[in-house]
Amino acid sequence: MKQLSALVLMSVFASGCKGCAEPPSPAATGVGNQQAAPVSSFTRNDLATTNAEIALGNLEGQINQVHRHVEERPKDVGIRATLVSLLSQRSQITGSSKDLEEMVEISKGALRDFPDTLEAKELRIHVLSSTHHFREALAELDALTEAQKADPLFAENHSAQRGSILQGLGRYDEALPLLRREREQNPSPVNLDIEGVLLGLMGKVDEAEKTFIAAEDKTRNTSPFPLAALYFDRASMWEREGALDKATDIYRAAYGHLPQHVHVVAHLAALLPPKDAVALLEPLGHEDGDADVLAQLGVFRDMVKSGSGKAALDSAKNRYTDLMKSLPEAYADHAGWFWLGAGGDPDKAFECAKINLAARETAEAFELYLATAAASKHRDEACTVAVKAKAFPYPSHRLTEQLRQLGDCGPQPPASASAAASASAAPSASAGPSASAAPSAKPAPSASAASKGAGAAPSGSH
Repeated sequence: MKQLSALVLMSVFASGCKGCAEPPSPAATGVGNQQAAPVSSFTRNDLATTNAEIALGNLEGQINQVHRHVEERPKDVGIRATLVSLLSQRSQITGSSKDLEEMVEISKGALRDFPDTLEAKELRIHVLSSTHHFREALAELDALTEAQKADPLFAENHSAQRGSILQGLGRYDEALPLLRREREQNPSPVNLDIEGVLLGLMGKVDEAEKTFIAAEDKTRNTSPFPLAALYFDRASMWEREGALDKATDIYRAAYGHLPQHVHVVAHLAALLPPKDAVALLEPLGHEDGDADVLAQLGVFRDMVKSGSGKAALDSAKNRYTDLMKSLPEAYADHAGWFWLGAGGDPDKAFECAKINLAARETAEAFELYLATAAASKHRDEACTVAVKAKAFPYPSHRLTEQLRQLGDCGPQPPASASAAASASAAPSASAGPSASAAPSAKPAPSASAASKGAGAAPSGSH
Protein backbone atom coordinates (compact mmCIF):
# COMPACT_ATOMS: atom_id res chain seq x y z
CA MET A 1 0.00 0.00 0.00
CA LYS A 2 1.25 3.48 -0.83
CA GLN A 3 2.37 5.63 2.06
CA LEU A 4 0.13 8.44 3.26
CA SER A 5 1.16 11.95 2.38
CA ALA A 6 3.32 13.79 4.88
CA LEU A 7 0.38 15.96 5.86
CA VAL A 8 -1.78 12.97 6.72
CA LEU A 9 1.02 11.29 8.67
CA MET A 10 1.70 14.45 10.67
CA SER A 11 -1.96 14.76 11.62
CA VAL A 12 -2.13 11.11 12.68
CA PHE A 13 0.83 11.52 15.00
CA ALA A 14 -0.53 14.80 16.36
CA SER A 15 -4.04 13.58 17.08
CA GLY A 16 -3.47 9.91 17.79
CA CYS A 17 -6.37 9.18 15.43
CA LYS A 18 -5.52 6.68 12.71
CA GLY A 19 -6.87 7.85 9.40
CA CYS A 20 -7.45 11.41 10.61
CA ALA A 21 -6.14 14.28 8.54
CA GLU A 22 -6.10 18.06 8.76
CA PRO A 23 -8.88 19.52 6.60
CA PRO A 24 -7.61 21.26 3.46
CA SER A 25 -7.13 24.99 3.75
CA PRO A 26 -9.44 27.33 1.79
CA ALA A 27 -6.62 28.06 -0.63
CA ALA A 28 -5.98 24.37 -1.21
CA THR A 29 -9.60 23.70 -2.09
CA GLY A 30 -9.40 25.58 -5.37
CA VAL A 31 -12.14 27.98 -4.22
CA GLY A 32 -11.34 31.66 -4.55
CA ASN A 33 -7.65 31.52 -5.48
CA GLN A 34 -8.12 28.42 -7.65
CA GLN A 35 -5.09 26.71 -6.19
CA ALA A 36 -4.32 23.03 -6.76
CA ALA A 37 -6.20 20.41 -4.77
CA PRO A 38 -4.42 18.93 -1.72
CA VAL A 39 -1.63 16.52 -2.59
CA SER A 40 -2.94 12.97 -2.46
CA SER A 41 -1.06 9.69 -2.20
CA PHE A 42 -3.82 7.69 -3.88
CA THR A 43 -5.21 9.96 -6.60
CA ARG A 44 -3.72 11.88 -9.47
CA ASN A 45 -2.58 15.37 -8.60
CA ASP A 46 -2.42 16.71 -12.17
CA LEU A 47 -6.16 16.91 -12.84
CA ALA A 48 -7.22 20.55 -12.77
CA THR A 49 -10.91 21.32 -12.49
CA THR A 50 -13.00 24.47 -12.69
CA ASN A 51 -13.38 26.53 -9.54
CA ALA A 52 -16.16 24.83 -7.57
CA GLU A 53 -18.08 28.03 -6.86
CA ILE A 54 -18.02 28.97 -10.54
CA ALA A 55 -19.13 25.47 -11.57
CA LEU A 56 -22.04 25.55 -9.10
CA GLY A 57 -22.95 29.04 -10.28
CA ASN A 58 -23.03 27.80 -13.87
CA LEU A 59 -25.26 24.89 -12.84
CA GLU A 60 -27.57 27.33 -11.05
CA GLY A 61 -27.71 29.46 -14.20
CA GLN A 62 -28.57 26.42 -16.32
CA ILE A 63 -31.38 25.43 -13.98
CA ASN A 64 -32.83 28.95 -14.03
CA GLN A 65 -32.65 29.06 -17.81
CA VAL A 66 -34.36 25.70 -18.24
CA HIS A 67 -37.05 26.78 -15.78
CA ARG A 68 -37.83 29.62 -18.18
CA HIS A 69 -37.87 27.22 -21.13
CA VAL A 70 -40.39 25.02 -19.31
CA GLU A 71 -42.69 27.99 -18.89
CA GLU A 72 -42.26 28.98 -22.52
CA ARG A 73 -42.74 25.47 -23.90
CA PRO A 74 -45.21 23.73 -21.55
CA LYS A 75 -45.94 20.94 -24.03
CA ASP A 76 -42.29 19.93 -24.40
CA VAL A 77 -41.74 16.96 -22.07
CA GLY A 78 -38.09 16.82 -23.12
CA ILE A 79 -37.44 20.21 -21.53
CA ARG A 80 -38.97 18.97 -18.29
CA ALA A 81 -36.69 15.93 -18.44
CA THR A 82 -33.68 18.22 -18.89
CA LEU A 83 -34.73 20.20 -15.82
CA VAL A 84 -35.10 17.01 -13.79
CA SER A 85 -31.61 15.91 -14.84
CA LEU A 86 -30.09 19.22 -13.72
CA LEU A 87 -32.00 19.23 -10.44
CA SER A 88 -30.85 15.67 -9.80
CA GLN A 89 -27.24 16.68 -10.35
CA ARG A 90 -27.51 19.60 -7.94
CA SER A 91 -29.28 17.49 -5.34
CA GLN A 92 -26.50 14.89 -5.43
CA ILE A 93 -23.97 17.64 -4.68
CA THR A 94 -25.78 19.84 -2.19
CA GLY A 95 -28.14 17.28 -0.66
CA SER A 96 -31.10 19.52 -1.50
CA SER A 97 -34.37 17.79 -0.68
CA LYS A 98 -36.22 20.67 -2.36
CA ASP A 99 -34.69 19.63 -5.67
CA LEU A 100 -35.89 16.06 -5.15
CA GLU A 101 -39.36 17.28 -4.25
CA GLU A 102 -39.47 19.42 -7.39
CA MET A 103 -38.36 16.44 -9.48
CA VAL A 104 -41.27 14.43 -8.12
CA GLU A 105 -43.75 17.21 -8.90
CA ILE A 106 -42.37 17.67 -12.43
CA SER A 107 -42.68 13.95 -13.18
CA LYS A 108 -46.22 13.83 -11.79
CA GLY A 109 -47.16 16.87 -13.85
CA ALA A 110 -45.72 15.41 -17.04
CA LEU A 111 -47.59 12.14 -16.56
CA ARG A 112 -50.80 14.03 -15.74
CA ASP A 113 -50.54 16.32 -18.76
CA PHE A 114 -49.24 13.73 -21.23
CA PRO A 115 -50.29 10.32 -19.85
CA ASP A 116 -49.85 8.45 -23.13
CA THR A 117 -46.39 9.71 -24.07
CA LEU A 118 -43.27 7.59 -23.83
CA GLU A 119 -41.27 10.58 -22.58
CA ALA A 120 -43.52 11.18 -19.57
CA LYS A 121 -43.42 7.51 -18.61
CA GLU A 122 -39.63 7.41 -18.91
CA LEU A 123 -39.35 10.55 -16.79
CA ARG A 124 -41.50 8.98 -14.08
CA ILE A 125 -39.28 5.87 -13.99
CA HIS A 126 -36.19 8.03 -13.65
CA VAL A 127 -37.63 9.98 -10.72
CA LEU A 128 -38.97 6.86 -9.02
CA SER A 129 -35.47 5.39 -9.08
CA SER A 130 -33.89 8.64 -7.88
CA THR A 131 -36.17 8.69 -4.84
CA HIS A 132 -35.53 5.00 -4.03
CA HIS A 133 -38.88 3.64 -5.26
CA PHE A 134 -36.89 0.90 -6.95
CA ARG A 135 -39.60 -1.75 -7.06
CA GLU A 136 -42.11 0.62 -8.66
CA ALA A 137 -39.48 1.85 -11.09
CA LEU A 138 -38.64 -1.70 -12.18
CA ALA A 139 -42.29 -2.66 -12.54
CA GLU A 140 -42.98 0.37 -14.71
CA LEU A 141 -39.87 -0.21 -16.80
CA ASP A 142 -40.96 -3.82 -17.33
CA ALA A 143 -44.40 -2.67 -18.45
CA LEU A 144 -42.93 -0.05 -20.75
CA THR A 145 -40.50 -2.56 -22.26
CA GLU A 146 -43.37 -4.94 -22.93
CA ALA A 147 -45.38 -2.15 -24.56
CA GLN A 148 -42.41 -1.25 -26.75
CA LYS A 149 -41.48 -4.80 -27.73
CA ALA A 150 -41.97 -3.90 -31.40
CA ASP A 151 -38.93 -1.63 -31.04
CA PRO A 152 -35.89 -3.95 -30.82
CA LEU A 153 -33.68 -1.13 -29.54
CA PHE A 154 -35.88 -0.04 -26.64
CA ALA A 155 -34.66 -2.63 -24.12
CA GLU A 156 -31.04 -2.17 -25.19
CA ASN A 157 -31.28 1.61 -24.86
CA HIS A 158 -32.65 1.21 -21.33
CA SER A 159 -30.32 -1.57 -20.18
CA ALA A 160 -28.14 0.80 -18.14
CA GLN A 161 -31.22 2.23 -16.42
CA ARG A 162 -32.44 -1.28 -15.66
CA GLY A 163 -29.02 -2.19 -14.32
CA SER A 164 -29.02 0.84 -12.03
CA ILE A 165 -32.45 -0.05 -10.65
CA LEU A 166 -31.43 -3.67 -10.09
CA GLN A 167 -28.33 -2.46 -8.26
CA GLY A 168 -30.51 -0.28 -6.05
CA LEU A 169 -32.57 -3.35 -5.18
CA GLY A 170 -29.46 -5.32 -4.23
CA ARG A 171 -29.75 -7.65 -7.26
CA TYR A 172 -26.11 -7.23 -8.18
CA ASP A 173 -25.67 -10.38 -10.26
CA GLU A 174 -28.42 -9.22 -12.59
CA ALA A 175 -27.15 -5.64 -12.70
CA LEU A 176 -23.51 -6.39 -13.50
CA PRO A 177 -23.84 -7.70 -17.09
CA LEU A 178 -26.10 -4.79 -18.00
CA LEU A 179 -23.79 -2.12 -16.58
CA ARG A 180 -20.71 -3.90 -17.92
CA ARG A 181 -22.14 -3.99 -21.43
CA GLU A 182 -22.87 -0.27 -21.20
CA ARG A 183 -19.28 0.36 -20.13
CA GLU A 184 -17.90 -1.83 -22.93
CA GLN A 185 -19.90 0.08 -25.51
CA ASN A 186 -18.94 3.43 -24.00
CA PRO A 187 -15.94 3.25 -21.63
CA SER A 188 -16.48 6.77 -20.31
CA PRO A 189 -15.26 7.81 -16.85
CA VAL A 190 -18.87 7.89 -15.63
CA ASN A 191 -19.64 4.37 -16.87
CA LEU A 192 -16.39 3.07 -15.39
CA ASP A 193 -17.25 4.73 -12.08
CA ILE A 194 -20.71 3.13 -12.09
CA GLU A 195 -19.24 -0.31 -12.69
CA GLY A 196 -16.59 0.26 -10.03
CA VAL A 197 -19.25 1.05 -7.43
CA LEU A 198 -21.09 -2.18 -8.18
CA LEU A 199 -17.91 -4.27 -8.12
CA GLY A 200 -17.06 -2.80 -4.74
CA LEU A 201 -20.49 -3.66 -3.35
CA MET A 202 -19.97 -7.22 -4.60
CA GLY A 203 -16.71 -7.47 -2.65
CA LYS A 204 -14.58 -7.46 -5.82
CA VAL A 205 -12.37 -4.78 -4.32
CA ASP A 206 -9.24 -5.24 -6.45
CA GLU A 207 -11.25 -5.22 -9.66
CA ALA A 208 -13.23 -2.21 -8.48
CA GLU A 209 -10.03 -0.31 -7.64
CA LYS A 210 -8.63 -0.94 -11.12
CA THR A 211 -11.91 0.28 -12.61
CA PHE A 212 -11.89 3.46 -10.52
CA ILE A 213 -8.30 4.17 -11.54
CA ALA A 214 -9.18 3.59 -15.19
CA ALA A 215 -12.02 6.11 -14.82
CA GLU A 216 -9.62 8.62 -13.33
CA ASP A 217 -7.10 8.08 -16.14
CA LYS A 218 -9.79 8.70 -18.76
CA THR A 219 -11.00 11.90 -17.12
CA ARG A 220 -10.70 14.89 -19.45
CA ASN A 221 -13.71 16.90 -18.25
CA THR A 222 -12.67 19.96 -16.24
CA SER A 223 -15.93 20.05 -14.30
CA PRO A 224 -15.33 19.20 -10.63
CA PHE A 225 -18.64 17.29 -10.38
CA PRO A 226 -17.79 13.91 -11.98
CA LEU A 227 -14.29 13.79 -10.49
CA ALA A 228 -15.53 14.50 -6.96
CA ALA A 229 -18.23 11.85 -7.43
CA LEU A 230 -15.62 9.35 -8.62
CA TYR A 231 -13.37 10.01 -5.64
CA PHE A 232 -16.34 9.82 -3.26
CA ASP A 233 -17.36 6.43 -4.64
CA ARG A 234 -13.83 5.09 -4.44
CA ALA A 235 -13.24 6.42 -0.93
CA SER A 236 -16.58 4.98 0.22
CA MET A 237 -15.47 1.53 -0.84
CA TRP A 238 -12.23 1.78 1.13
CA GLU A 239 -14.11 3.17 4.14
CA ARG A 240 -16.38 0.10 4.09
CA GLU A 241 -13.29 -2.09 3.87
CA GLY A 242 -11.80 -0.42 6.95
CA ALA A 243 -8.87 1.19 5.07
CA LEU A 244 -9.48 4.51 6.78
CA ASP A 245 -6.13 6.08 5.89
CA LYS A 246 -6.74 5.51 2.19
CA ALA A 247 -10.40 6.55 2.42
CA THR A 248 -9.47 9.78 4.21
CA ASP A 249 -6.85 10.65 1.62
CA ILE A 250 -9.26 10.12 -1.29
CA TYR A 251 -12.09 12.01 0.44
CA ARG A 252 -9.65 14.89 0.90
CA ALA A 253 -8.93 14.85 -2.83
CA ALA A 254 -12.67 14.96 -3.56
CA TYR A 255 -13.10 17.81 -1.10
CA GLY A 256 -10.28 19.68 -2.76
CA HIS A 257 -12.15 19.70 -6.05
CA LEU A 258 -15.67 20.23 -4.65
CA PRO A 259 -15.88 21.33 -0.99
CA GLN A 260 -19.65 21.87 -1.32
CA HIS A 261 -20.31 18.14 -1.89
CA VAL A 262 -22.27 17.30 1.27
CA HIS A 263 -21.64 13.54 1.18
CA VAL A 264 -17.89 14.06 0.79
CA VAL A 265 -17.94 16.52 3.69
CA ALA A 266 -20.03 14.20 5.89
CA HIS A 267 -17.77 11.20 5.34
CA LEU A 268 -14.53 13.15 5.62
CA ALA A 269 -15.69 14.85 8.82
CA ALA A 270 -16.35 11.41 10.30
CA LEU A 271 -12.64 10.64 9.99
CA LEU A 272 -11.34 13.87 11.54
CA PRO A 273 -10.82 15.03 15.13
CA PRO A 274 -13.90 16.87 16.47
CA LYS A 275 -12.55 20.43 16.12
CA ASP A 276 -11.49 19.82 12.53
CA ALA A 277 -14.81 18.14 11.76
CA VAL A 278 -16.69 21.20 13.05
CA ALA A 279 -14.59 23.51 10.87
CA LEU A 280 -15.34 21.35 7.85
CA LEU A 281 -19.08 21.09 8.51
CA GLU A 282 -19.93 24.64 9.57
CA PRO A 283 -19.91 26.22 6.07
CA LEU A 284 -22.66 23.78 5.03
CA GLY A 285 -24.52 23.66 8.35
CA HIS A 286 -27.29 26.21 7.70
CA GLU A 287 -30.65 25.52 9.33
CA ASP A 288 -32.40 24.25 6.18
CA GLY A 289 -29.31 22.43 4.92
CA ASP A 290 -28.53 18.73 4.61
CA ALA A 291 -29.86 16.81 7.61
CA ASP A 292 -26.76 14.60 7.87
CA VAL A 293 -24.48 17.64 8.04
CA LEU A 294 -26.62 19.26 10.73
CA ALA A 295 -26.65 16.06 12.76
CA GLN A 296 -22.90 15.62 12.58
CA LEU A 297 -22.31 19.28 13.35
CA GLY A 298 -24.37 18.93 16.52
CA VAL A 299 -22.53 15.80 17.62
CA PHE A 300 -19.06 17.19 17.01
CA ARG A 301 -19.85 20.56 18.58
CA ASP A 302 -20.93 18.70 21.71
CA MET A 303 -17.63 16.81 21.67
CA VAL A 304 -15.76 20.12 21.59
CA LYS A 305 -18.00 21.84 24.15
CA SER A 306 -20.83 20.11 25.97
CA GLY A 307 -24.23 21.45 25.03
CA SER A 308 -23.01 23.57 22.13
CA GLY A 309 -24.48 21.25 19.51
CA LYS A 310 -28.09 21.36 20.72
CA ALA A 311 -29.34 23.88 18.13
CA ALA A 312 -27.87 21.92 15.23
CA LEU A 313 -29.26 18.64 16.59
CA ASP A 314 -32.70 20.20 17.04
CA SER A 315 -32.57 21.40 13.45
CA ALA A 316 -31.55 17.91 12.34
CA LYS A 317 -34.49 16.37 14.21
CA ASN A 318 -36.87 18.78 12.49
CA ARG A 319 -35.32 18.12 9.08
CA TYR A 320 -35.49 14.33 9.42
CA THR A 321 -39.09 14.53 10.65
CA ASP A 322 -40.08 16.62 7.63
CA LEU A 323 -38.14 14.45 5.18
CA MET A 324 -39.81 11.29 6.41
CA LYS A 325 -43.14 12.92 5.58
CA SER A 326 -42.22 14.22 2.13
CA LEU A 327 -39.66 11.69 0.82
CA PRO A 328 -39.65 8.71 3.21
CA GLU A 329 -38.02 6.12 0.94
CA ALA A 330 -35.28 8.53 -0.15
CA TYR A 331 -34.26 9.39 3.43
CA ALA A 332 -35.26 6.35 5.48
CA ASP A 333 -31.70 5.02 5.76
CA HIS A 334 -30.17 8.32 6.86
CA ALA A 335 -33.03 9.06 9.24
CA GLY A 336 -32.79 5.57 10.68
CA TRP A 337 -29.13 5.91 11.59
CA PHE A 338 -29.80 9.36 13.04
CA TRP A 339 -32.65 8.27 15.31
CA LEU A 340 -30.64 5.23 16.35
CA GLY A 341 -27.74 7.43 17.46
CA ALA A 342 -27.84 11.15 18.19
CA GLY A 343 -31.62 11.34 17.72
CA GLY A 344 -32.05 9.00 20.68
CA ASP A 345 -35.22 7.23 19.51
CA PRO A 346 -34.62 3.54 18.65
CA ASP A 347 -38.31 2.90 17.99
CA LYS A 348 -38.46 5.67 15.42
CA ALA A 349 -35.21 4.36 13.95
CA PHE A 350 -36.75 0.90 13.60
CA GLU A 351 -39.73 2.33 11.69
CA CYS A 352 -37.32 4.02 9.28
CA ALA A 353 -35.36 0.77 8.89
CA LYS A 354 -38.53 -1.09 7.93
CA ILE A 355 -39.31 1.46 5.21
CA ASN A 356 -35.75 1.26 3.92
CA LEU A 357 -35.67 -2.54 3.82
CA ALA A 358 -39.01 -2.63 2.04
CA ALA A 359 -37.49 -0.43 -0.67
CA ARG A 360 -34.28 -2.44 -1.16
CA GLU A 361 -32.58 -5.50 0.23
CA THR A 362 -28.93 -4.52 0.33
CA ALA A 363 -26.24 -5.18 2.93
CA GLU A 364 -26.64 -1.64 4.25
CA ALA A 365 -30.43 -2.02 4.53
CA PHE A 366 -30.00 -5.26 6.48
CA GLU A 367 -27.39 -3.59 8.71
CA LEU A 368 -29.73 -0.78 9.64
CA TYR A 369 -32.67 -3.12 10.26
CA LEU A 370 -30.71 -5.47 12.52
CA ALA A 371 -29.09 -2.59 14.43
CA THR A 372 -32.39 -0.82 15.07
CA ALA A 373 -34.22 -4.07 15.86
CA ALA A 374 -31.62 -4.84 18.52
CA ALA A 375 -31.80 -1.36 20.01
CA SER A 376 -35.61 -1.34 20.07
CA LYS A 377 -35.79 -4.93 21.38
CA HIS A 378 -37.49 -6.49 18.35
CA ARG A 379 -35.53 -9.74 18.41
CA ASP A 380 -38.23 -11.84 16.74
CA GLU A 381 -38.40 -9.44 13.81
CA ALA A 382 -34.60 -9.39 13.63
CA CYS A 383 -34.51 -13.18 13.47
CA THR A 384 -37.04 -13.21 10.64
CA VAL A 385 -35.02 -10.71 8.60
CA ALA A 386 -31.77 -12.49 9.45
CA VAL A 387 -32.92 -15.42 7.33
CA LYS A 388 -32.99 -13.14 4.28
CA ALA A 389 -29.78 -11.41 5.30
CA LYS A 390 -27.94 -14.73 5.52
CA ALA A 391 -29.06 -15.54 1.98
CA PHE A 392 -27.78 -12.22 0.62
CA PRO A 393 -24.75 -13.16 -1.49
CA TYR A 394 -22.69 -10.04 -0.86
CA PRO A 395 -22.72 -9.24 2.88
CA SER A 396 -20.63 -6.39 4.24
CA HIS A 397 -18.11 -6.95 7.03
CA ARG A 398 -20.51 -5.38 9.48
CA LEU A 399 -23.50 -7.43 8.39
CA THR A 400 -21.47 -10.62 8.77
CA GLU A 401 -20.57 -9.58 12.32
CA GLN A 402 -24.17 -8.65 13.15
CA LEU A 403 -25.41 -12.05 12.01
CA ARG A 404 -22.68 -13.78 14.00
CA GLN A 405 -23.70 -11.91 17.16
CA LEU A 406 -27.39 -12.61 16.57
CA GLY A 407 -26.62 -16.33 16.46
CA ASP A 408 -29.11 -19.01 15.49
CA CYS A 409 -32.10 -17.10 16.92
CA GLY A 410 -33.01 -19.92 19.26
CA PRO A 411 -34.68 -19.31 22.63
CA GLN A 412 -33.01 -16.54 24.58
CA PRO A 413 -31.22 -17.55 27.81
CA PRO A 414 -32.80 -16.63 31.18
CA ALA A 415 -32.36 -12.99 32.12
CA SER A 416 -29.88 -13.76 34.91
CA ALA A 417 -27.74 -15.90 32.64
CA SER A 418 -27.91 -13.27 29.90
CA ALA A 419 -26.85 -10.55 32.32
CA ALA A 420 -23.94 -12.63 33.58
CA ALA A 421 -22.80 -13.33 30.04
CA SER A 422 -23.02 -9.64 29.16
CA ALA A 423 -21.02 -8.67 32.21
CA SER A 424 -18.18 -11.02 31.30
CA ALA A 425 -18.15 -10.28 27.57
CA ALA A 426 -15.78 -7.78 26.00
CA PRO A 427 -17.41 -4.69 24.41
CA SER A 428 -18.51 -5.29 20.85
CA ALA A 429 -19.02 -3.09 17.82
CA SER A 430 -22.74 -3.04 18.45
CA ALA A 431 -22.62 -2.24 22.15
CA GLY A 432 -24.19 1.21 21.80
CA PRO A 433 -26.26 3.23 19.36
CA SER A 434 -23.33 5.27 18.07
CA ALA A 435 -20.98 2.36 17.61
CA SER A 436 -23.66 0.24 16.04
CA ALA A 437 -23.83 2.66 13.16
CA ALA A 438 -20.20 2.26 12.19
CA PRO A 439 -19.69 1.33 8.55
CA SER A 440 -18.05 -2.05 9.11
CA ALA A 441 -17.11 -4.56 11.76
CA LYS A 442 -13.54 -3.31 11.68
CA PRO A 443 -12.44 -0.75 14.29
CA ALA A 444 -13.09 2.88 13.42
CA PRO A 445 -12.13 6.13 15.16
CA SER A 446 -14.57 7.19 17.83
CA ALA A 447 -15.42 10.32 15.85
CA SER A 448 -16.42 8.17 12.91
CA ALA A 449 -18.70 6.03 15.03
CA ALA A 450 -20.31 9.08 16.58
CA SER A 451 -20.81 10.58 13.15
CA LYS A 452 -22.57 7.48 11.88
CA GLY A 453 -24.85 7.63 14.90
CA ALA A 454 -25.49 11.26 14.06
CA GLY A 455 -27.20 10.38 10.86
CA ALA A 456 -24.64 9.76 8.12
CA ALA A 457 -25.56 6.39 6.70
CA PRO A 458 -22.78 3.88 6.09
CA SER A 459 -20.76 4.50 2.97
CA GLY A 460 -22.36 3.30 -0.18
CA SER A 461 -25.92 3.94 0.95
CA HIS A 462 -26.29 7.42 -0.45
